Order: sequence, then structure tokens, then C-alpha cells
Amino acid sequence: LDEAAMRESVLGGDPRFKSYAILKNGEMQGYVLIARHKNKQAYDSSGEISVYLKPGSGGKGLGGKALSFIEERAAELGFHVLVATVCADNEPSRRLFTRHGYEQSALFKEIGCKFGRWLDIASYQKIIGRTV
Repeated sequence: LDEAAMRESVLGGDPRFKSYAILKNGEMQGYVLIARHKNKQAYDSSGEISVYLKPGSGGKGLGGKALSFIEERAAELGFHVLVATVCADNEPSRRLFTRHGYEQSALFKEIGCKFGRWLDIASYQKIIGRTV
């Protein structure tokens, strides 16, 4: 997606939903974002987060720093719960979220298809706020 398509499809124009570049020594290593979890008012206090690192950037602590950063921003923006959805085969991502206090809340079997095979998707969540 180009920048305009990403902004519209993922961020949807709500100023609480944001994307941030992950930089190391001035070079882009990936991005982290907080997007709408569901498009209904009842879910406005929930955010869907994603951490994407370019190949070769994993295993250096960048994902954990990005995750901590987006959690802080989400708390400042008044989110109550964060949800992360990852491919069940992606062990590094699953470990990242588990290590940072996320609990697996769902497992969807064969819900995606990529590279000619069916993929299971795991959802993780973390409650970051307590007030209503």
C-alpha cells in the first residue's frame, strides 16, 4: 500500500489511530501502528496493534521497544485494551507479545491463505487501562 492507501484503510481518519516508523541509526527498520479494532462505537476503547520489522531486523530488541512505545501512546490516547493478531506459525511474534504480557485470546483455524497454504491466526490481548 502507498501512504495514502495505508492511511485510509488502516488508520481511517481518526486521529487516535497512528503509525510510527521504527528507526535505528537513522534507517527505517519497520513500523508500529495502532488501528481500529472494530468499526462500532462500543469498541472505541480497543485498539489493534501491529509491529512490522523488515527482514534481518528481528532479534535485536526493536520489536519490544516498539511495542512498549505503542502501549504508552495507546494509554495516553485513552485505550483500554490492545489486540494483536499474528500468524500462528510466526513464533517470534507470538513470543514478543507473550513476553510483554499479552494473553492469547483466540485461535482461528485456516482463516487466511498466503503463499498457497492455509494459515491459522492467533489473537493476543492486553488490558492497559482500568477506568470506564
